[in-house]
Amino acid sequence: MWTRKELKTKGKAAFKANFWRCVLVAFIIGLIGGAAGGAAGGATSHVTVNGNPPIVQDDTTVTQEFLDGAVTMNVNGDPADVDQFMTEFNNLINDIRSEEGGEEVLKTIAIMLAGIFAVVFAVSFVLSILVINPLRVGCNRFFAENSAAPAELGELGYGFKSGYGRVVGTMLRTAEAAGALARAAGVVVIGDPNQLPPHGGRAPSLLDDALAAGVPTV
Repeated sequence: MWTRKELKTKGKAAFKANFWRCVLVAFIIGLIGGAAGGAAGGATSHVTVNGNPPIVQDDTTVTQEFLDGAVTMNVNGDPADVDQFMTEFNNLINDIRSEEGGEEVLKTIAIMLAGIFAVVFAVSFVLSILVINPLRVGCNRFFAENSAAPAELGELGYGFKSGYGRVVGTMLRTAEAAGALARAAGVVVIGDPNQLPPHGGRAPSLLDDALAAGVPTV
């Protein structure tokens, strides 16, 4: 059995032997794994807590009470007042509503925003299941093969070429399979509890939940 030191030495040697390809694949893993986190964490702010120097600086701004101290954020250096903003926003909505046909305009805007959100969500949902999960399998396949000999970038397509349907199905989370499960007369969940978890391990797979629920196994 290998020791931790031996594993590190072996991993470093395999990485150096195929350095630029390994770097590229690691970069791809970072992209597909950090896209959601990057979108959520893209906006930081200029924050002062209890008179202390700013923690992070940019153009975001809001004012709020935090940790029993004044937390002030500024947009382009101008003071921001959330209450004032909400008041002005409500006044704008009321002005539109008071105009002839204003209610219809607001309904149209709401429907358009809801439609845009639904389309974006649906596209990201489908891409995650049909593209990102198989690509993640290919990335892991690349490094598994690279541990024995320098691997080719063609390994990235492994999840698409070798049992694509099985890859997609076994990496579904329970929430993603709920619709099909509800319509089915019976369900057989096939998989390996040691397989790569869905979405980078951030959520249990359908198999994990089935085992946790005590579903009979064969």
